[in-house]
Amino acid sequence: MSLPSVWIEAIFTKLSLVYGQQFLRRWQDMDLNAVKADWAHELRGLEAAPKRVEYALQNLPVDHPPTVLEFRAIAYKAPVQEDTLLELKAHKGAPMPANIRKEIERLRGKTFPQGATA
Repeated sequence: MSLPSVWIEAIFTKLSLVYGQQFLRRWQDMDLNAVKADWAHELRGLEAAPKRVEYALQNLPVDHPPTVLEFRAIAYKAPVQEDTLLELKAHKGAPMPANIRKEIERLRGKTFPQGATA
């Protein structure tokens, strides 16, 4: 499931405020809706862990605006807390995205079968 568009809009607003034209120029010759759709796709799964998105927004690079892959990497460096695990468990019953399953496996030290839910 892609990150909700309202989240992408908030991320783009913050990055535009922090980096100004340096961020906005990156997309000047592109369809901004396509760019945002790509960000939503690449950040899929983070809707289950909003504290990771918050962490990424609070730990942006000083010298350049992040690409979507850099932003995602920052988000996954967020310290994992118990409430993050509870957020992941809130999606019980829905297919678990691979990145979330991998994170839970790492935290719990066990392997889930492909397609399993927490």
